[in-house]
Amino acid sequence: MTIKELEKRSGLPRTAIRFYEQQGLITPERRENNYRDYSEEDARTLEKVKLLRQLSLDLEAIRDLKEGNLSLAQVMERQAEVLEGDRADLGRYAQVCRELSQAQADYDSLEPGPWLEELSQTQLPPTRRVDPAQEDGLRGPHPWRRYLARFLDQSLMILVCQVIQFQVLHWYAPPILPKDGLQSVVSVVLGSLLLALVEPILLCTWGYTPGKWLLGLQVRQPDGRKPTWDQATQRTLLVLWRGQGLHIPLYEAWRTWLCYVDYTDGKPLPWEKEAQCTARSIHWGRWAAFVGCWLALATLSECSTRDSYVPPYPDAPLTPAQVVENFNFYERRYSCLDDHSSVLAPDGSWEVIPAVYQNKEWKQLSDESFGEWSAVAFETDPDGTVAAMQVDFSPKGDPYRDVLDVETVLNETLSQLMLAVDPSGEARNPYQFLERQFDAHLDCGRLVEMPFQGAGAVNQIEGPGGMTVTLEVTQCEGYQADPGFKNYSWLLQEEPGAGTLSFHITLTLPET
Repeated sequence: MTIKELEKRSGLPRTAIRFYEQQGLITPERRENNYRDYSEEDARTLEKVKLLRQLSLDLEAIRDLKEGNLSLAQVMERQAEVLEGDRADLGRYAQVCRELSQAQADYDSLEPGPWLEELSQTQLPPTRRVDPAQEDGLRGPHPWRRYLARFLDQSLMILVCQVIQFQVLHWYAPPILPKDGLQSVVSVVLGSLLLALVEPILLCTWGYTPGKWLLGLQVRQPDGRKPTWDQATQRTLLVLWRGQGLHIPLYEAWRTWLCYVDYTDGKPLPWEKEAQCTARSIHWGRWAAFVGCWLALATLSECSTRDSYVPPYPDAPLTPAQVVENFNFYERRYSCLDDHSSVLAPDGSWEVIPAVYQNKEWKQLSDESFGEWSAVAFETDPDGTVAAMQVDFSPKGDPYRDVLDVETVLNETLSQLMLAVDPSGEARNPYQFLERQFDAHLDCGRLVEMPFQGAGAVNQIEGPGGMTVTLEVTQCEGYQADPGFKNYSWLLQEEPGAGTLSFHITLTLPET
């Protein structure tokens, strides 16, 4: 018969049946399609187990009965003595209740000392009644509930890591993959590491994690005690490795599926040798609370991520110090160079000079005298806010190639300067960050779209927020326009690395 038919026949839930199978009390055969085929003998065994469990017999005694190690008469006689002893103890406690009732004492005048001394002579036993459909059913597999509990714990740890990373440390993974894919990987890794540190502490002190508590799960040793620190740590690490495959794509899905199959087949999981996860029945309100918590975590995570794209000072007008903070923010948040990101000082000088592009690689120079960008000069209005910025850009030329890629090196720093002083107010909208960055790159490209005329050539464009960006060629020796481009984006070098080229760039903000 199928497990559904056996459930109806025995009155036991599927989880209890699987648990008894795991304990070796029943051994169904497998059909060709790998489904279990329960026999009439399995059904009779379950009926016997159900009776004996309701008589408060433990599973070890039932197993000894089934294997013939003990006789039914021996076990029942011993169990009757245990229950008689419990009845006597319960009767004594009932007698104390009657004596208290007859003493006509109220709560305020109650003297507990003598009564406590009386009760200390015997211990009130716990209830001996066992409902196998409930108690043993809770020990069966609950894979989805456990998976969702861990998912909630993982989401909580990821949120904590994101807040620390974005709002506290202001550290950002470089956006080198589409849609910030690298940041997603970083968040999962950091969240898993934090969970590996926090979960053992919670299990050995509280016995739950937030997700397990919400979904009615607990981790306990066979004797009911909370797991030790070593047991909890080993359990967490094994779940991360054997259950989640260290979150390696595809491998994680494969490991999760294997554990699901083993668990529903009644096989012990690698991390449950010394402490097991059991479940209790929960009200629908717990599931509603789970959904609410998940939505709250998702919303807070989205808010944290969105906030990480908003610069410290998104609204103009700005002081020079605020522009510098914005520039350094954009370098950390948007720059694809990561270790080579430049840093402006409050006075407009370079704390970390912009990298140079040579031999198709970005290189950080240690000597500022060889840098390609001058300090940024600020022009301010009477109220101290920025009216214009000026900077000189002198690409040194690649000594290993015949072509100087002007647009690439100009774009890497100038686009961030334009975004840092952008007066449009669009910086406050995090959903426009990719569009704004893309437009700034296009503006840098338009800035060098002019015929090669040597020193004195000037080009002017409208940048973000209506600012005027002017590029003036102040020096040009040893270069000529690449015939394929007809502009300054790619220049042919007469002698690689030996030419002289310099631009003066002015960013003028619109009058308010």
